[in-house]
Amino acid sequence: MSVDDSPERMQRLRTKVAREQTRSASKEIVEMVNYIVFLGVFLAATFYDRNDNSYATRTTYVSQLQDKPLARSSAFRSFYTMSSVRDLHDYLQGPFYDAVYRAQSFDGDTTFPPGMLYNGRGFLAGYGRIVGAIRIGQSRVDGSTCTGTLARVPSLFPVQPHDDCYPELTATTESVAPFGAPNGSVYTARTTVPSEPYFVTRSARVYGSPRYVIEIPSMERVGVCDAATTKQGCPVFDQLASLATHKFVDIATRAFFIDLTTYNPNTDEQTTVRLMVEMTKGGGFAPQVECMSYRLYRNHTSSDMVRLGLEFLVLLLVAVQLRHELHLLRRMKWAYLAMVANVAHLFSLIVFGPLMALRVMCYVHLPSPTAIDLDAFTNFRSSIWYYALADAITSFTFFLSWLKLFKFLAFLPLFAPLTKTVTKALKQVAGLILIFGVALMGSALSFTMAFGLDAENYKTVADSWGARVRRAPLVQSRARPALLCDLRHAHVFRDSEHVYCGHFRRVRRDEGRIGADACDAHRHVTEANDAPPRLQRLVQAPMVRAAAGAPVRPRVRHAQHGVGSSTRAGDVPQDARDDRRRACEDRALREIEMP
Repeated sequence: MSVDDSPERMQRLRTKVAREQTRSASKEIVEMVNYIVFLGVFLAATFYDRNDNSYATRTTYVSQLQDKPLARSSAFRSFYTMSSVRDLHDYLQGPFYDAVYRAQSFDGDTTFPPGMLYNGRGFLAGYGRIVGAIRIGQSRVDGSTCTGTLARVPSLFPVQPHDDCYPELTATTESVAPFGAPNGSVYTARTTVPSEPYFVTRSARVYGSPRYVIEIPSMERVGVCDAATTKQGCPVFDQLASLATHKFVDIATRAFFIDLTTYNPNTDEQTTVRLMVEMTKGGGFAPQVECMSYRLYRNHTSSDMVRLGLEFLVLLLVAVQLRHELHLLRRMKWAYLAMVANVAHLFSLIVFGPLMALRVMCYVHLPSPTAIDLDAFTNFRSSIWYYALADAITSFTFFLSWLKLFKFLAFLPLFAPLTKTVTKALKQVAGLILIFGVALMGSALSFTMAFGLDAENYKTVADSWGARVRRAPLVQSRARPALLCDLRHAHVFRDSEHVYCGHFRRVRRDEGRIGADACDAHRHVTEANDAPPRLQRLVQAPMVRAAAGAPVRPRVRHAQHGVGSSTRAGDVPQDARDDRRRACEDRALREIEMP
């Protein structure tokens, strides 16, 4: 045995290795505890005073401004389903005016009785005080010479060259010329357009602040306007009606906007609402609603100071961790970047920089409370958009921060085998994801080319990609009726629409309403040609037939003491029938959800 391999030396080496392992384990534990403290503070600062008020406000506003039907439409039309300029003007003079100026978004009392407990003028949905004026605007393009083959045919277009082609909206094609019937100079463009966040539509088109703007008051004149019946003496209604008279929306219009801001003193939140209609050069309408609600003035109460202190503590902990990670990066170089967990954690710390920049931009663009003009439109949308972007980045950062916990789980013996297996398979999983992405993109491109003219889900590559991810159906399948057993509340579900037998049934799109007394849900299901076989078997069950009111063949069931009993619907107690109906509904819903 050599001197170098003496037992004393081997013992010292073992002791040194054990000491290093103990020190490494201690460092891991300390790092884990520190990081858990950071996550706890980050969690407290992020979710401090966060609740569901914003969601409730948005749901209320959308239901009032988007979903209410147009009264003068021959078919069901709302803001979201309107398809013509006439529908747009009917909406402005109908559901929009009723919700904002006729108290239809709360109690419908157009007398507006005095008192703090009742809905007042200038409020939306009873709680939201409209701040400043309401802005109606549009962006439009100049006409250009048509270059198509048929555009040069004199019999089709007598005036040659034909200059009535209106392109997509760009910085070079945007119009600043006056327009409007009857003299073409009713509406003029603003000389300067304020800087506002861009609005991206579902078609991926981008629109800035509208060039042509009309501002209307948030309430009608008190004691002059007869908003309940004749609309006489109502200047706001007259302004909305004049938009149709003077052709505010025409062929050159590319985007139509309605912007308003409300303030709820109960929640201390500002809510911006944008109702937007996109009109592309291909024709048609594409309505869209944007509603965001946040508490923007956030630093004036004692509770706000607690939250602000937590946020500064988070920034301090982020700075300490970032310094530590950069030190490791300088020491380990490429070995540090080879670990995905290190890169993700470093990125989550760096993202705090843009996050704070967005918060600063939010406060910079926030209007001063003393400078708000009640007769002019006040732009809160810029601040809310910066705050929303900061919130989105915070959510992403929070997700990345929690991912680092997997590093500490790998330190624990219980989770070490699993995390090591996932780490070793990371390259193979990445290759599988790449293959899936390539196949998905090819599928999206091919579906757009094949079905882009027929199906909304595939009209653009982006829509097609999203549809393939969601596994959206290419076309609406045939009706697949299903039975929910109580005839008074029977429902027939379709892939394309919901049909409610309890109030009316629409078997075909051109069929009228049928009362509940004429709705035989059991017969409708059993006679349907395209009902799934499993659903046919379901509705033939005696329990279902009895609950639906259909005759049931008596069946003798032996009781515990050998006494037979009938199972006819009339002999079944009401509680038992209710239990059977609920059980039948559950079974029917499970049949619907099955592929």
